[in-house]
Amino acid sequence: MLATATSARDVEVELRGLYKLSERQARRYVAAAREEMRASASVDRAEHVAQARENYNRIIRECLALRRYGKAIQAQDSLNRLLGLNAEHTTTNMVNVFASAGTLQPRKSIAERVADLQQALEAGSNG
Repeated sequence: MLATATSARDVEVELRGLYKLSERQARRYVAAAREEMRASASVDRAEHVAQARENYNRIIRECLALRRYGKAIQAQDSLNRLLGLNAEHTTTNMVNVFASAGTLQPRKSIAERVADLQQALEAGSNG
């Protein structure tokens, strides 16, 4: 209820009615809930990025195991964006670089991209 912007007083009244608590007990529960909310909101960005990285790596592994290479590539692209690895190497920028150099290289096959993903996962699990 606190997360839905219900007033602390309304939450206390609700707690007292539902669980037969005293006013003091209800106040303590609300204070503890607020403290828990503050603590969970204060997790820093590095921890969020680390958790997201683990989640993306899990998704990639599962997609590769299921031979869903397109989904694995999408997850890898999302992970790259999260980590800022592809900011300078977007498709448009790469096409412009190759076009200006006079050599437009062919797109990698799915098998090559899968091999790259597997190497990246192995490198990530070893490091």
